[in-house]
Amino acid sequence: MRQSRVVLICLVLIIGLSCLLALAQQPTYQDMPSSGRVAYRLSITGGIDPFLTDYLIAGLKKAQASGAEIVIIQIDTPGGLLTSTQSLVQEMLACQVPIVCWVAPSGAGAGSAGAIITIAGNIVAMAEGTNIGAAHPVSIAPGGMPGQPETAPGDAAVMEDKIVNFTASFVKSIAEQSGRSQEWAEKIVRESLAETASEAVTSGICDFIANDTNELLMKLDGRQVKLASGYVTLATRGLPIEDHVMTPQENFLHAVADPNVAYLLLTIGIMAIIYELASPGGVVAGVVGVISLLLGLTALSALEVNRSEEHTSELQSPNTNS
Repeated sequence: MRQSRVVLICLVLIIGLSCLLALAQQPTYQDMPSSGRVAYRLSITGGIDPFLTDYLIAGLKKAQASGAEIVIIQIDTPGGLLTSTQSLVQEMLACQVPIVCWVAPSGAGAGSAGAIITIAGNIVAMAEGTNIGAAHPVSIAPGGMPGQPETAPGDAAVMEDKIVNFTASFVKSIAEQSGRSQEWAEKIVRESLAETASEAVTSGICDFIANDTNELLMKLDGRQVKLASGYVTLATRGLPIEDHVMTPQENFLHAVADPNVAYLLLTIGIMAIIYELASPGGVVAGVVGVISLLLGLTALSALEVNRSEEHTSELQSPNTNS
């Protein structure tokens, strides 16, 4: 009986892993690129993770392939992985379609990694009642790398300085390329500076306030932006907006990639398997445990080993978040 139960759990493990791999390999968009003068809108909600980044990068490539007039990235995020942020920023800076980063709706925020992504846009707009900033990196993995000796206090301070310096220089380079204040960019990292929409306009980080898409398109019309290929004048008045949403697979993996959810799944998985081994005869607990462990490990593999967060925001660098 015990052998058959072990075999069944192994089969569930194999099938579950195969399903997760299939979900992760699903393309973001399976339809052919549309064409015509449209504004492509992509959305950033929740933490910045590899699954969200893949969706955004695929959207940028589709916008370029179809000759879109602009790409609107609507942002409401507390932060996320710096490695994912770096990958997205690289694509944004190389994009041949003007990118408008819009922090909206009212009450939304571009925290930590979200602030870095926002200033990488050609134009930055914010709705009233939004905020931006606070990108200081803080590791949430105490004592260094798991399985390694605890980091000495002196070494920890040196490592923190290295991470902060790297993040500050990275954000300053983005501000330099996008023509925004490098001093402000450095302050959001070193001093956790955060500003409201009106303060961001005064600082020159936000180009204008826009509370809805109609106001956004109206204020964008006639503005000139600089791309790698040269200057482009926007013609956005009355431009139709085409929304590109995440697929169900991406939404699922994006939700699981939340560190709180990942650790909860791991806990449930371990407890369920212990219960199964302690009370032979049932299969449900073992199956639930295996599936939960698979999902939790999949999420952790995307989140890397260390994360950083500023208050409730997150962002990651090679081994940190901001």
